[in-house]
Amino acid sequence: MPGARLALVCALCVCAAPHAFATPLDVVRFETNVSCVQFHQSESLKQTSLYTEAHAWTRHAALADWHFEAVPLSSSGLLDNPLGVAVDPSAECVRVSYSAPVRMPDVLREYTSLGNFRTEVDKTTCVHENVVLNKAFVRKLPFIGTVETTSIMTFHATRMLTVVHAQYTRPWFLRFMQQVAEDVVVKSYSDELTATMHQLCTR
Repeated sequence: MPGARLALVCALCVCAAPHAFATPLDVVRFETNVSCVQFHQSESLKQTSLYTEAHAWTRHAALADWHFEAVPLSSSGLLDNPLGVAVDPSAECVRVSYSAPVRMPDVLREYTSLGNFRTEVDKTTCVHENVVLNKAFVRKLPFIGTVETTSIMTFHATRMLTVVHAQYTRPWFLRFMQQVAEDVVVKSYSDELTATMHQLCTR
């Protein structure tokens, strides 16, 4: 169904709990190290590549409100990042935003009658030589509101090493679902990375 992969990240999602009842920020970090025989740096900042990536991640859902623009590094939100990565001052950056229909993952359908809904995505990509930095916000998620991820992809010796930092606030009434939440976030952003790699790497 349209948006099934993107919906994985929405698995914690019907209304945000009052701030006073929210649990502390949840953080998930994971790494991937996959084959990338040739890194196509020029594809990193192309609108066509970013659109194709988004379309693949949402399982070919109809994307709406698509917007693409070049942004200065100073406005990228990546200079002070949770990965502690120093960004080269000459890095080039672009930002895309869009909305897409998604489906509540089966793992949560027993907890809510919410089936399909529409979410919003904002993603900024900055590139310098063999390094690609990404910051993404997935918004309007039932239960948790927003998931923020920061990732760094480094190409070296026919491999692409990626480190991902994701954070979100899980409301108090979903405390028992910590492992489910982590698994959903890792699965969703692993799918997103796969979609990105199809654009950037000859494998």
